Amino acid sequence: MKKTARKILFLLFLGTFLIAAPAVVLYTAGYQINFNQMSLVKTGLFYISTDPKGAGIVLNEKDSEQESTAILKNIMPGEYTLRLEKEGYLPWEKKLEVWENETTFVQKAVLFLEGEAALKNQENFLTFALSQDGKNLALAVKESSWTEIWSNDTASADKKLLFRLPNNSFENIELFWTEKDNKNFLLVQKTKGPAESLVAVDQSGDSQEIDENFLGEWQRDANQFLFFKETLNGVDLIRRDQNGLEQTLASLPGGKYEFLPAPPSFVLVRNGGKIFLIDDRGVDQPILLKADAFSAVWNPQNQKQLLYVSDFELHIFDADKMTDTLLTRVSTPIIGVAWHSTAADIFYADSQNLYALELDRRGGSYQIFHLTSMNEIKAFASTGDGKTIYLVGTKDEQTGLFERRLQE
Repeated sequence: MKKTARKILFLLFLGTFLIAAPAVVLYTAGYQINFNQMSLVKTGLFYISTDPKGAGIVLNEKDSEQESTAILKNIMPGEYTLRLEKEGYLPWEKKLEVWENETTFVQKAVLFLEGEAALKNQENFLTFALSQDGKNLALAVKESSWTEIWSNDTASADKKLLFRLPNNSFENIELFWTEKDNKNFLLVQKTKGPAESLVAVDQSGDSQEIDENFLGEWQRDANQFLFFKETLNGVDLIRRDQNGLEQTLASLPGGKYEFLPAPPSFVLVRNGGKIFLIDDRGVDQPILLKADAFSAVWNPQNQKQLLYVSDFELHIFDADKMTDTLLTRVSTPIIGVAWHSTAADIFYADSQNLYALELDRRGGSYQIFHLTSMNEIKAFASTGDGKTIYLVGTKDEQTGLFERRLQE
């Protein structure tokens, strides 16, 4: 090779190195060239984890060739459509923004199995009550001259006969699960003509006839007894301590109230189709929330957040931030609501469909997953691990308890 040619080749290699070396250094440091603006920009990151792990990550319809949990580096700032895919699971998709020198997090995105509800236990019943945690299904089953009240363990399908009632002792019967004094009770309400009676059954099967004040009194602990006292303008919520001293916590409209489960420093009561959330620390403005609702459930991960539902709306009230957020408004009446165990999603159902709503609103809207359809859904409950939902209703001319698996 001639001396001139060698010199040219050397200069070409030197020029390439002088251009490439800074580019490599800048790329390693997280910089790229924005050719649209002809400028050097700092890139961002995606951190993505899912429950369960092992979901494929697709960014703007391009397979990243990575699976969760993963970090995607050197992402140019801008809006991206992120899609998570796992075989046998419903796809997860959201529009997310990436910013310069920042990490966009998708943490523990919950993926739900594909599928429909399957019959677990076929029963013909007069009425039923499914506990809020989904662990127990109470059924009133009519025999020849008796009506039997059974408690079914939804996980094991074990059945326990609680007691029998003569069919001539009632004209109508209703079942309700409730929590009182930190215990779970099954309430059996019987009516015959103008007469009405209420029986409380505990988990051991012991039963006792109770009066209408059963739900309107609450022995919160050894030092606190809560009850209502009628006044000229309505009712007062009273707290009595172990020494018999009484304190008025709040004044409420007249009516028949029942206590609902509540964490320390809160009292939650229901009067017909309204709920009242009360600060029990003796403050000047004790009523934190008054809302139309037939059901209310506390966040299992944050005991300051209350999910409540009316016929057509789902809300979350945050007692720390004093905010009331409307999650969704629907055209078909809602029959029930529950939290996912991670509190990343909530479940709700109308009379024929069960849905999951993800609470991450990035991208402009909540992501909603359709989980199953039935001819009729009467009630549902989620298990504590968030892997199964039990439903009571009818599907394909079969009536009983159905199971919808959400995760393996």
